[in-house]
Amino acid sequence: MVDNFLGKLIRTDFVSNVELDDISTYDLGCELLKRLEVESDNQSLSHNEINLFSTLEKILNQRLEIFENRFSLKWLRGQFYASYHYWQNHQIPLKDATYIEIGAGAINPFSFMFLYLMLGAKKCFCLEPDSLVNKPLILSNLAETVGKLLINPKGVILNYPITKEEIISNISTFNLSALLKGKEEGLDSEKLVYLPESLFNNSIPNETADVLITVSVLEHLPDLDLSLQEIGRITKTGGYGLHNIDGMDHEYYQNSNIHPLDFLRVDTDEKIVGVCNRIRPLNFIEIFERNGFKVLEVRPYNKMEISSDLRSSFAEPFRSMDQDLLEVIQAYFLVQKT
Repeated sequence: MVDNFLGKLIRTDFVSNVELDDISTYDLGCELLKRLEVESDNQSLSHNEINLFSTLEKILNQRLEIFENRFSLKWLRGQFYASYHYWQNHQIPLKDATYIEIGAGAINPFSFMFLYLMLGAKKCFCLEPDSLVNKPLILSNLAETVGKLLINPKGVILNYPITKEEIISNISTFNLSALLKGKEEGLDSEKLVYLPESLFNNSIPNETADVLITVSVLEHLPDLDLSLQEIGRITKTGGYGLHNIDGMDHEYYQNSNIHPLDFLRVDTDEKIVGVCNRIRPLNFIEIFERNGFKVLEVRPYNKMEISSDLRSSFAEPFRSMDQDLLEVIQAYFLVQKT
């Protein structure tokens, strides 16, 4: 028996099938996913299959560690970076604070607020009206993130002063084993509150948030005054708002052949063009202030040169807008409720 086992060969060359050359990687991936979902978990794998799938796992993990992937550490680090800057420079509260994220997203709505719980926040709310895309994947990612964070904390939280023991203690009421299996009972729903509700019809009590966060949300709302009044209702007096505003035409993310400001060329009185309200990021300063928020800092992170030819292609009022207002495409805002 030993000789027979030692004589087995495990393929490592993975010869491709030329008949599949015209099939896209995406279609091949969909077919593989479909087959694996149909097969039983108890179905045994050959040594060749184990080696192949292990190699695929390694390659996919490397390829998916990008900012565009909302399950990646790079994405989580990017989201945390703005908060880290404000924690350093404005001492916004984190330990024992209550956080709310508006528009947490249907793909991975929990990881950002779960990170704040790991760092000592008392309670976090995730507000997202759209149906979750893959809840077991969302839950298992939380447990996986804990392990990755403990291995390489600086890769996500930079130099935030916290020990690994404190991180574990802060989430001790979560069942990480259950979360890793994608089971909802692993959540502590008293600390991490998921609300499938819209901003305009939510059950959050008045004066709840020490810190309220939106990431690429405000540029989609047709009535910003009404929106900020509701945000003000659920934010404590003296509480903070961290807002990432993306002033690009969001159609550009699906079609890079158009100009990132293509929607400014549309001549219409409609408040929403495509999926955006087209309000330029720096115009939000006055909107925040008239709705009871003091703007503490604006940090543009993407500017674009506006040539005379580009400007002339814009519809009004954008064609006549000040150059400084047009050039800032994306920006972080830190505001405080007065």
